[in-house]
Amino acid sequence: MFFDEDKLKEECGVFGVLLKNNKIKDNKDLIYNALFSLQHRGEDGSGIYCYKNQNTNLYKELGLVLNNLTKNNLNDFTCNMALAHNRYSTCKIHQNFALQPFFKKFEDQDLNIAIVHNGNLNLKKVFYDDLYEKKYEKYSDSNIFFDIFLKKLKIALKKYHIKNIKSKKSFKYIQEVLVGALNYFNGSYSMIISINDMIIAFRDKKGIRPLFLAENEQGYYLASETCALEDIDYKQLIEIRNNSIVFITDKVYKNNLYKEEFKERFCAFEYIYFQREDSMIDDKSIYNYRYDLGLKMAKKLNTMDIDIVSGVPMSGIPSALAISNDLGIEYKDIFLKQRYKGRSFIKNSNEKIKTAINEKIKIIKDIVKNKNILIVDDSLVRGSTMNYIVKKLKEYGAKKIHIAITSPIIKNPCYLGINISTKKELIGAKLSKDEIKNYLDIDSLNYLEVNDLKNTLKENICIDCFCN
Repeated sequence: MFFDEDKLKEECGVFGVLLKNNKIKDNKDLIYNALFSLQHRGEDGSGIYCYKNQNTNLYKELGLVLNNLTKNNLNDFTCNMALAHNRYSTCKIHQNFALQPFFKKFEDQDLNIAIVHNGNLNLKKVFYDDLYEKKYEKYSDSNIFFDIFLKKLKIALKKYHIKNIKSKKSFKYIQEVLVGALNYFNGSYSMIISINDMIIAFRDKKGIRPLFLAENEQGYYLASETCALEDIDYKQLIEIRNNSIVFITDKVYKNNLYKEEFKERFCAFEYIYFQREDSMIDDKSIYNYRYDLGLKMAKKLNTMDIDIVSGVPMSGIPSALAISNDLGIEYKDIFLKQRYKGRSFIKNSNEKIKTAINEKIKIIKDIVKNKNILIVDDSLVRGSTMNYIVKKLKEYGAKKIHIAITSPIIKNPCYLGINISTKKELIGAKLSKDEIKNYLDIDSLNYLEVNDLKNTLKENICIDCFCN
């Protein structure tokens, strides 16, 4: 989560709150803490939408949460319903208008509608001609979906004479509209939509991206990860399952989004890299999942010439500690942790990219001198950052360098919300394991296998990026 240039990235982090009994209070601290906890899921910018008695407030700003919310103290976050979003761009639109939440007011029905989305929606080719509008050229996938949904919703409101948006009958029609809009796309989504002070949350058929719902006496809370809910004293916490939709008013109404049943295919990288170490899945912390992946890796290693083990911050550290403890080899932090120093994907030359990496990667020289080192990382994507690390280690006097990757070789791009669009970007798609070892100029290279992941995480994970 710290050496971004050689990491998969996905979009984004979402949060929602609905207070019970129309209670209204200042939710700034709640929203700020949630967005700050989800900062690792999106650093491009953040947005907040608040609703109170037909009054709305929408705030968006490029950059990090810490900078944005402290310099905008005049914004009114007093409300009974709010949506918030951290964005990481996979479509390379780095402008304020692309930030979520997106908002629309239906003046004639007094409806205020907002949306936040985590995932990636790909418009089906069959709809290209039907939907061609010049404005869509600069729209993100979430923009386009929201626009289609709004058009269909407006038609349904008139057709079915919907007056009470919170009635169970209305839920049926709204769900039909959502499914109709989603049928224009392939892809992944954990999505929250608000209509006035009602929240609708749903996940895609396979449940690629996560979404959790917490409840206490004060209200309901939704988040991409449980780490965003830790400051809330909740009584109940559930994971919204794949192909599920919930309507939240004074109660929670659950249904299947689609009538068919679908097998869950949760993204393996949510365990491996995306989520923060203290987030929980199935009552187990991400830290412990990564620790267990390290234990799997320990069984594969020849330890005769390893003096120290070190993990690439932050997601490589739990696995490295597991290897150290299991094999009895000393663990040392050789990397200086510098978070949120900017993103290299916006640089426009190789030299600027190299400079950006150098700003983030600092190695403690006297620890590595004359040592045989095992570097543990969660994945190897492009190879550029690891190549730079190896060169620096040798420059600082390391004798031998071994690398252990606690995931399989990445062989395919992902179109479900991750920032790898072509095989050309993937070192594992171009080179064999031995060729990668030679390219990095290291003494050994070990990966986990797909079955190692399934045995350690769970059987029903999405592993398409690892398979031929």
